[in-house]
Amino acid sequence: MASRRLGAVFHFTRDEQARNKGSILALARQLARWADQRLRSSIASAIESARKEGLDIAQMTPENQFQQLIEEPMRSLDGASPALVVILDALDECEEAYAKTLLRLFGGLFDKLPNNVKLFITSRGELQLQQCYNSEPLKSQLETHFLADEKIEQMEEDISVYFKQELPALVGHLVTNPLDWPGKEKRRALVSKTQGLFICATTVARMLADPNMLDPETQLEGILSSNDAIRLDDVYGQILDRACPTSSHNNLLALFRNVLGAPAVVRVPINIHTLASLLSPDGVEDPREGTDEQRSEHERFANRIRVSVLCMQAVLIVPDVGTPQAQDANPIRFIHSSFIDYLTDESRCKPRFLLDLSRQHEQLAIGCLRRMRNLERNMRNLDPSLLNSEVEDLEERIRENISPGLQYACAHMPEHVSQTPAESAEVESLVREFARVRLMNWLEGLSLMGRVHEAVRMALLIESWLKASLHLLASPSSSNTVPFVHTADDHCSSTTGPIPGSPAIPQSVDLGKRAKIGRFFHKLGTLAHVPSSTIMASTVARVPSQAALTVASLPATTTPQIGGVDDGIFHDLQRFILTFMEPIVMSSLHIYSSALVLMPSKTGLSCHYGQSSEDGLKVVRGRAEDWSQTLWTATKHCEVVSCVAASPDGTTIVSGSHDSTLQLWDSKIGAAIGKAMEGHTSSINYIAVSPDGTNIISGSHDNTLTVGFQDWGSHWEGYGGSHQPSQLYCSVS
Repeated sequence: MASRRLGAVFHFTRDEQARNKGSILALARQLARWADQRLRSSIASAIESARKEGLDIAQMTPENQFQQLIEEPMRSLDGASPALVVILDALDECEEAYAKTLLRLFGGLFDKLPNNVKLFITSRGELQLQQCYNSEPLKSQLETHFLADEKIEQMEEDISVYFKQELPALVGHLVTNPLDWPGKEKRRALVSKTQGLFICATTVARMLADPNMLDPETQLEGILSSNDAIRLDDVYGQILDRACPTSSHNNLLALFRNVLGAPAVVRVPINIHTLASLLSPDGVEDPREGTDEQRSEHERFANRIRVSVLCMQAVLIVPDVGTPQAQDANPIRFIHSSFIDYLTDESRCKPRFLLDLSRQHEQLAIGCLRRMRNLERNMRNLDPSLLNSEVEDLEERIRENISPGLQYACAHMPEHVSQTPAESAEVESLVREFARVRLMNWLEGLSLMGRVHEAVRMALLIESWLKASLHLLASPSSSNTVPFVHTADDHCSSTTGPIPGSPAIPQSVDLGKRAKIGRFFHKLGTLAHVPSSTIMASTVARVPSQAALTVASLPATTTPQIGGVDDGIFHDLQRFILTFMEPIVMSSLHIYSSALVLMPSKTGLSCHYGQSSEDGLKVVRGRAEDWSQTLWTATKHCEVVSCVAASPDGTTIVSGSHDSTLQLWDSKIGAAIGKAMEGHTSSINYIAVSPDGTNIISGSHDNTLTVGFQDWGSHWEGYGGSHQPSQLYCSVS
């Protein structure tokens, strides 16, 4: 493909999901360097506008990123523009939800662009993605081509060309006659063994070239002497057996499995030093951390990790150990995701190598929580009077004072905890320790790393895991079981009896207060109840005569205590972040100097951290005792918010307004999802959401009923036209 036509390409990989979610920014960066001046100018203008408005493009939703950096600039193209191709390669390697979002966004755009602008997608035939390909608006635009329809002769011809070019280069330093190795006849026999599967061909080539395996000639003779075709599973099994023979000590096998399991579950690729710090009990990674003996032990352990997988270079990138300071250099990673599939499939993989990914998450959760013991207040030595943006050398200070392992732990510990088996006593103990002493230091780190907006979801992940863990601890067979009575109609719960080792649990909100709260919400007007499975038991309310959407909650219900630490502290942490989001984002040290001082005095979080302000500041009077019922308020509509509804899973809210638009919102943090959706010509009065959450139905004073497909963003189809406004209501069953 001529370079002048290739506008942008993004290669998705399964073990780099964080990178995958930066695909829109990466594509926009490439398009900004493309030949068309109008496109370059439009993208530059969008970035400059966001900068002037103080918006962080990296923290925007994918919908907003796409609208500002891809959709609006590309609409400047016309039939006279140079031909342009955008490639999404290996889209199936991306998380399903994000892949479907990209298909929705690109599908809604390309039917509005001239024919000389093309989208090229490669992926395996995953069922969920196939459903997207076969649904509008993509169905009528895509021309689908299946490689399985290709004749095997054509595939073998391609593999023959690959072997002829690559084998001499790969094994030339290991054989006596490298120029045409292994010769025409042996090459032809090897090609036939692959059965047209390119992954078999590439894996065999790397195995032959691995200097830690048998010499290439011996390996090749073994492959060709077999009467069977090459089976990928057999190749993988052979590589594993040679790397870790059955005679290996159990400790070596355990290390071997942990090293193999880590690349399968890490959220971003990590190097050997970072992996060593997460798998080692001491967790020493930075040369300035620990004693001389600990640093030496870390170096030895990092080398043990590398040596344990040296014979895996046919399927695993095994870099040199390097130095701990190399933050992103030389990550250890799988070459192809099919090897992960093999290691986790009990019908294919040998039992001693079989990976339980939940246990791999547990190992990394333990490692992350141990690493975070190194967190301290103001460990970057910042001037507390400065905002983050005013610190000129902030990134350099972060590199110097927060090691790559500690950065990884801060950013990804909650995800590993959430995927850990609920019965893990060690993770439960470490989470309790973390909750008691490190929460504010963790938030400080997230602020400096620009990840505070993710902290609410992180706290929710930990809270949900603790509840599952508590459920197992409070077994129904135990005489000390705490019975939970969930009252769905008013989002309150009551509890009786203590859990062993914890103080008695106080009673829930009294009935009189519940009635008062109910009358308060009744006055707000239209209500839509969010399911109890959401971040908090919440009620969505629109305030009459205001162009604002307010999400509020009833007072937090009493939660049991685990070993003396109230697991409700993570509920409080979510409220803390939502309440003080802006100052924490702007200045990491405002956590201590203002947020802790001003937070409600009788919350669990205040009990643990209320004295963390070392400035001696106190609120003498006027300080609230409990959290406000308001979680967040958003003001994106231009006129009165007339109706609201929530998705069945409670994660999304849709609002309708007199400005004739609909807007989707993230119910947890109040962030707008995508742009306002248009279609009506008058005020919207009613909204309903289908039980499966895919359809949004709205009724308007323009006498129409509109069905919107939530999975396809702003793609709306209008129905009706004869209804009377006073008679138009929406209901879905």
